[in-house]
Amino acid sequence: MSELLTKAIAKSEQVNNYLHPVRDQARSRLAASSWPNRKTEAWRYTPLRALEQSWQPSVPSTLSDEALARLDLPQLGSLDLIWLDGHLQAVEGQLPEGLSLSRFSDLSSDHRQSLMQQLGQTKPEHHLFGNINDAMLEDGLWIDVAPNAQITQPIRLVFAATQAMTEVQSRVLVTLGDNAVAHIVEHHLGEVRQWQNQVFELSLGNHARLDHQALYAQQQECLFIGGWHCALGQSAELNSLVLAQGSQLKRINFDVLHRHQHASANLDQMYLLAGKDLFDLHSCIEHEQANGQTNQRVRGLVADQARAVFNGRIHIHQDAQKTAAALNTRTLLLSSQAEVDAKPELEIYADDVRCAHGATVSQLDDQSLNYLRSRGVAKHQAQAMLSLGFMQELVADLKHESARNWLQSYLKQAFWALQE
Repeated sequence: MSELLTKAIAKSEQVNNYLHPVRDQARSRLAASSWPNRKTEAWRYTPLRALEQSWQPSVPSTLSDEALARLDLPQLGSLDLIWLDGHLQAVEGQLPEGLSLSRFSDLSSDHRQSLMQQLGQTKPEHHLFGNINDAMLEDGLWIDVAPNAQITQPIRLVFAATQAMTEVQSRVLVTLGDNAVAHIVEHHLGEVRQWQNQVFELSLGNHARLDHQALYAQQQECLFIGGWHCALGQSAELNSLVLAQGSQLKRINFDVLHRHQHASANLDQMYLLAGKDLFDLHSCIEHEQANGQTNQRVRGLVADQARAVFNGRIHIHQDAQKTAAALNTRTLLLSSQAEVDAKPELEIYADDVRCAHGATVSQLDDQSLNYLRSRGVAKHQAQAMLSLGFMQELVADLKHESARNWLQSYLKQAFWALQE
């Protein structure tokens, strides 16, 4: 058994608070687990050697005005929740009516019972690092949007890595009541060597809508493993866009559960890799009930000796008649040494569905590249322009102007840096 598993099991026995049932269940699952290797299908392209180091627990620190300025956060007109090394340090802005924020450790006995009923309801039990997060669970944040509340102001969650050689276990629970609307933005950043293991659990009530954007901008030294798990109520709507840069190890499991009829999920996911970056995206969309809709678009750009892994699965259950689901992944390779392993999957047990999937891996079009160069555009500039156009189509569809401008600006800077 890996030292990390042994440590997680030991930690689950040391903490004593009301969350112990979660830790106890995780400890049992971890005791029956083995550490992934190249023969483990879900991890065959993503080695975990980088995690085999001596990690120290991160410690709370103070977010000074100077430290906040160094984060250089773009202005989104948002309510900002700022974590340093896994510890919530500040809430910048006023809470709108209908929104509540609660640390797990601060909940009253009645609310603790409600929390325990929510935790683990969207996270698959077989996810190893989700179980590690459970086993080491001490605290977290519950973001709750009341039924019928319309929270149009973006709620931005900033996760900054500042302490080197530390381990961060973070947990966020998001619940939207019936007919609620919310807009959540995630911003992950950091340049130090740190291992981050994060679990997001989200539950959308009937007719609720969540607009979501996430930027995973941790640099090469950061090691990140995340689980993003969302369950949709009847006629609920999820609109999500993810933009990720690679690092030495970056893995995200993205799960969406259609547990009720007429739910819809529009999922756009992009990655931009260079150097020796690694990015691994595993997504699983479960259509359990009829009349659901999923549209998933994945775009990747891989340069130098970087490597991308994408495994996308859409599972149509027997009762999920009249489901419409589409999965399309397209990747551009900018180097002969760049690599992508793409595996889109459809598993269908219903007979009245409209489903499609496809995958393409290609290089930049020589004709378009030569055209720009014949007009006096340098080669690296022409490559950046064509690549940017390939990725921008997803960002351009964002209806939130502030988020759209932010991500478009970030993409432009990243592309020009990629060509230097």
